[in-house]
Amino acid sequence: MRTHQGLGKGICPIDRYQPSTRPYPDRIPELSYPDSYLVRKVKCGGYIKLHGHAYYLSRQIIGDHVGLEPIGIDLWQLYFGRLKLGVIDERLKSVIRPN
Repeated sequence: MRTHQGLGKGICPIDRYQPSTRPYPDRIPELSYPDSYLVRKVKCGGYIKLHGHAYYLSRQIIGDHVGLEPIGIDLWQLYFGRLKLGVIDERLKSVIRPN
């Protein structure tokens, strides 16, 4: 079956297309985090600093802010907005990524 055949005889995708009614902002609002979180800006190279040590996150979010929620001794839950990126373990000096 060709791609267009699933739409019906003689119908092209442009015949079914409808623009989204969902509004999109020109700029994405700045991310905010609860006052109990530490907030760090992702620096050039995709790193943040926490207590003198650099942790690599991602080059895709350079210039954005991440939130760090304390979850235990030397453990921080790492957030990008509401998205959990992983856990920083200061004893191991590493970011533990979720499965």
